[in-house]
Amino acid sequence: MLRYLRRIEDLTTGNLRWGILTNGTRWRLYYQGARSVSEQFFEIDLAAVLGLPGHGDGLFALSDDQRRHWLRVFLLVFRREAFLASSTDERTFHQRALAEARYYEQRVAGNLANVVFQDVFPALVRTISASVPSAELEDAREAALIFLYRLLFIFYAEDRDLLPVNDHRYDDYALRQHVRLDVGRRKDNRDVFSTRATRYWSAIKDLCQAINAGDPSIGLPPYNGGLFNPDRTPLLEDVRIDDQTLADVIDALSFEPTPDGRKYINYRDLSVQQLGSIYERLLEQEVVREDDDIVVRPNPFARRGSGSYYTPDDLVKLIIEETIAPLVEERRAAFNRKAEELAGQDIAEDRRLGRLKAIDPAEKILELKVCDPAMGSGHFLVSLVDYLADQLINAVAEAEATVENYVSPLGDRIERIRNTILDHAEEAGWTIDPAQLDDRHVIRRMILKRCVYGVDKNPMAVELAKVSLWLHTFTVGAPLSFLDHHLRCGNSLFGCWVREALDKAERYGTPLHLHDPIDRALRAASKMQIIEGLTDAEIAEAHRSADVFAEVQEMTAPLDGFLSLIHALDWLDPREQTQRTALRAFFDGEFGDPVAIAGGRQTPRQPAERRDDEVMRGQIPAHEKFRVFRDLLDRCFGLIREERFLVLQLQLHTSCPVVGPFRLRLMAPAPVAPVEDEG
Repeated sequence: MLRYLRRIEDLTTGNLRWGILTNGTRWRLYYQGARSVSEQFFEIDLAAVLGLPGHGDGLFALSDDQRRHWLRVFLLVFRREAFLASSTDERTFHQRALAEARYYEQRVAGNLANVVFQDVFPALVRTISASVPSAELEDAREAALIFLYRLLFIFYAEDRDLLPVNDHRYDDYALRQHVRLDVGRRKDNRDVFSTRATRYWSAIKDLCQAINAGDPSIGLPPYNGGLFNPDRTPLLEDVRIDDQTLADVIDALSFEPTPDGRKYINYRDLSVQQLGSIYERLLEQEVVREDDDIVVRPNPFARRGSGSYYTPDDLVKLIIEETIAPLVEERRAAFNRKAEELAGQDIAEDRRLGRLKAIDPAEKILELKVCDPAMGSGHFLVSLVDYLADQLINAVAEAEATVENYVSPLGDRIERIRNTILDHAEEAGWTIDPAQLDDRHVIRRMILKRCVYGVDKNPMAVELAKVSLWLHTFTVGAPLSFLDHHLRCGNSLFGCWVREALDKAERYGTPLHLHDPIDRALRAASKMQIIEGLTDAEIAEAHRSADVFAEVQEMTAPLDGFLSLIHALDWLDPREQTQRTALRAFFDGEFGDPVAIAGGRQTPRQPAERRDDEVMRGQIPAHEKFRVFRDLLDRCFGLIREERFLVLQLQLHTSCPVVGPFRLRLMAPAPVAPVEDEG
């Protein structure tokens, strides 16, 4: 279908952009102008609508009213007249429907943004601060953001049937039925909500725990990617939010005031990009204490400081077309050239197909590594997943259509992942609709784990990007993909290359103390390959990814801390003689292990004073040299904390040989001539 739409659009110069795909029972309407053609289509299971035996049975059976409704929708969408302009409107029914859907999405997103900024977020921050008075305001701010991210995840997942909302076992724990709609009904009836009871809070917390750890008794697999991990946001474990406050929050996020009354906001109709843009703007808000009140206000320097700016859709599309599309086309062209070359040779078919599989275009596209160095909410990366998913599906179809008897090796990998998920679901008694595990879902998950990298200076932006990508690549029955190794917190503009930093360090002193940290960092590369090879299709693999990455961080931390210190010294540019002498003493190990001190694992120690005759010869007293060094070290640590220097080669690791314009290598230091002591 993707090949058909692309070709028919070219042949008709853009006049025909629709396509229908059906096997007689399921009907799909595709649109070439969609963000992701493979993902965004309209589908109706006509066999289930008509109530045919063996279709739409069990948990997913439709009621009589639902069948009548969807039959009318089928006739409305797939009738011939829907593709033609009317006498009163040059647009077709589908074009009008798309325009109205975009308007609805923009209107609802705009209203949501207003209530989140003006009411929801400030109320949560104040309540959390009041519940735990000893908490720092920044901790309260981050806890409020994480709580909102969790609500966003659950609302979106339930409204899109990604959580088992059709399973009666899940009914009593679903937020849509027992929190959102219950709040709406009680608000309509002008009920009173308790200022002391915490029934809604308990329901939300219980579901968050079930999502994190899984609960087979209610048909829920474990989806722990870190968002619902109580250890990551311990403040939320100490908080209890009363029903009145939480009812106002839930109501604002779930219902839209209209002239016809309050309307339920179905998050199914909102794109991840729109939701991400709303919550990304929260990163501009700062929390301050004014007298006895806690105030949430915009920080005009927040975006300038963090570099978090929302990239418009048109610009994202242009960037992808100009940078990623040529790389994809190179891989397609290489396969086609090889296929033509081998077609003219007299070799056995299995040898010919084997050689082609070595350069399979889909597999080669999956080897791309793309990094957004200021990802914000992940808008560009979400669009990147869409684009690459379409290209992978198209590459498989074209290769198999071009070469007789050719089968892409990607198909076997997809099937193994799908079977792993289904096998675990069957063993554990989880509720899964196999239709939600077709190739496109598995492919998007593979792209996320293999191709997507991102950096942002704001740690809460990193968490928001994870939420956006998790929602966009959600795979029922499989845990949320481990992303900590690809989405990193730091300032991508400020950092250093390993070779360059080592050369600078060697000008101050001997490089011997760096041999072990470099060796450990190099060995970490093999462990990163382990993570890349894990599919995270089951919870054990996701845990394995996290455990191996913890080992990688431990192995690279000494060199990372040392390189950050070198870069901070570059910023400070110490030129005074006493400063350079103090630094030479540091690198020579007079104050302790330089690598351990740079990483904060060792406190510098003051050396013994020199003999009087040495002082008389002009040497700086040991205590003065130590004082100068401590001053420089404190200033360096302050810069590192504030600027979040990012050593790309270590933070994104050797698993990423090419990241955007950056080529990453870890290199051992070469010997250099010693520098004369300037003291």
